Formats: sequence, structure tokens, C-alpha cells
Amino acid sequence: MVYFCLEEHDPGQLKHSASVDSFTADRFSFNYSEFVSSFRKIIRVGGDIFAVRFVMGFALLIYHSNFSLFLEKKFDSSPKMTGWIISFSTLMGVLASFLVGKVASMYSSLPGLLFHACILQTLTLVAMTFAPSVSLFLVGISCISVSNSVLRVCITDMSILRCKGEDTGALLGMSQSVMSMARMVSPFIAGVALEVTSSGPGVVASCCGIVGSILVPLLVMKNENIPSKKKEN
Repeated sequence: MVYFCLEEHDPGQLKHSASVDSFTADRFSFNYSEFVSSFRKIIRVGGDIFAVRFVMGFALLIYHSNFSLFLEKKFDSSPKMTGWIISFSTLMGVLASFLVGKVASMYSSLPGLLFHACILQTLTLVAMTFAPSVSLFLVGISCISVSNSVLRVCITDMSILRCKGEDTGALLGMSQSVMSMARMVSPFIAGVALEVTSSGPGVVASCCGIVGSILVPLLVMKNENIPSKKKEN
């Protein structure tokens, strides 16, 4: 609507500085071969990170899809109780973000931190799926908030280190696109699993977590291009 309402002006009438002209010189240029080459480079550099991010993010999204129905079926929770649990989960996510730095400082290797975060998330998903009481379920929410925060920061840091300042935006953008695909597919998978059993989404999410935990030592840890993160004295 903005495009059709605004009056078109001749860009030749606008005066730009030399720096702006040099910056926008190839603004509308597109080279298909360079695009394909750049895309292949991104996949080659961060393909294993994309796989781990997709699987672990997919596991968490499946579990959070139809979260209210899961609580109602498993714990016979009221709308008020469901609201309190969701609010508690959000609060734990905020608090866990402040602990990421402390947790990361305990590790000298980012792949090792990623591996342990994946294991923690997988074990927590299993525990939350078969939790016999709401109190244990809340403990699982606290643990999964920490693991999810560590995973996001760790994968972002590894992506930046992989590119070494080159094509960092493209790599991070591709990572977000991978998560968009997971957000698109996860509600359908979670709905089908919930129709089978109330623990269906948790079981599927736990299996995805196991796959992600296996992919880290098989793919990420074998890549020698990721430098280790030195501990601060």
C-alpha cells in the first residue's frame, strides 16, 4: 500500500555522497552463479550446525505445541493453572538467560558445551513427558529453559566463529530460516502425536533430542575448524 500511494521520483535527481554511491553501486545487481556458490559455501561451513539446530529446535517446538491440551490431559489442569505454568516457563526462560555466561565460562570447548546442552534437553524432555506430578514438571521446565538458552547462544557463537567475520549474516539468516521450517512443520506433527496419546508429543520430542545429541559428536565435534573457547582467568 505504501508503494502504490507514494509518488515515484527519479533517483537521478537525488545527490549522494561518494561513500553512498560506492555502497549502493551493486544494489540491484544479481549474479546467479555467485548466489549458488555462496549458498554452497554456507551449507559446507554450517551444514552440521543447521542440522543440530533444526532437530533440537524441532524437538522443543513439538513439545510446546498444544501445550495447554497436554497439561489438561495429563494433569487435568484448569485454565488458571495452565496460565500459571506458562507464566512460570516464561519467567524461567528469562532467568536462564542470565546464567548462560556462567555456564559457558565453565567450558573450554563450544562443541562440548553444545553436546551437554543437547543431552540435558533430551533428558529433561523425557522426564517432563513421564512426570508423575506438577512439581516435578516445573523442575523440568527450569532445566529445559537453561538448556534452550545455552543452545541458542552456543549455536550463534559457533556460527560466528565458523565464518570468521565473513558471510556471518548469511549464515545466521540461514539458521533462522531452518527454524522457520521447524515452526511450520511442528504443529502438525504435534497434533497427530497428541491424537495418539497425551504423551505423544513428548515422546516424539525426546526422540528428536536423542537424534540431535548423536549428531553433535558425529558431525560438529569432528570439525576441526571450530576454535576452542578459552577460559577467562
